[in-house]
Amino acid sequence: MVDDNGEEIKESEYKFSSLQVPVHPDLKMKKGKNKFQKLREARKMDEIASLDPKAAAMERIKILAAGGKAPPTVAQVEKSMKKEKQQKKKRFEKKMEKEAKEKKKEEIEAKKAERRAAGRKFDKGGKKGGGKFGGKKGGKPGGKPGGKPGGKTNSRPSFKKGGKH
Repeated sequence: MVDDNGEEIKESEYKFSSLQVPVHPDLKMKKGKNKFQKLREARKMDEIASLDPKAAAMERIKILAAGGKAPPTVAQVEKSMKKEKQQKKKRFEKKMEKEAKEKKKEEIEAKKAERRAAGRKFDKGGKKGGGKFGGKKGGKPGGKPGGKPGGKTNSRPSFKKGGKH
């Protein structure tokens, strides 16, 4: 095969044989590694380092001196995996709590709708009572705030004809 400049290209330089797209050897499309690949690589590097510790240390120094990032150790990879697992667990627990809260809210709404359908009187504030005199504890008209009695009260009941006793 021949490219634009008239130079011959080998079959091995094509990424996809059916599409015939040339791939330059200097452009390496590196995919991100998952945690298990990183762990496997770290273990391999650790094995190599155990065979020749001085050479491994020099290689690490060269990478750092060139401004590169040193490859993670096995312990670092395992720690990051553990941390990621804990975060995933927290997110799951949070999600479950949120779902439980939503379910509880829906149940409360269903009960409210049921009460309304039954013809009961229902206060929006959720307070008990709410009848003629209002307040939580009931009370008498002219009473103190909070439904406590205290306004006009008779010390002795009257026994007049036709009246209630």
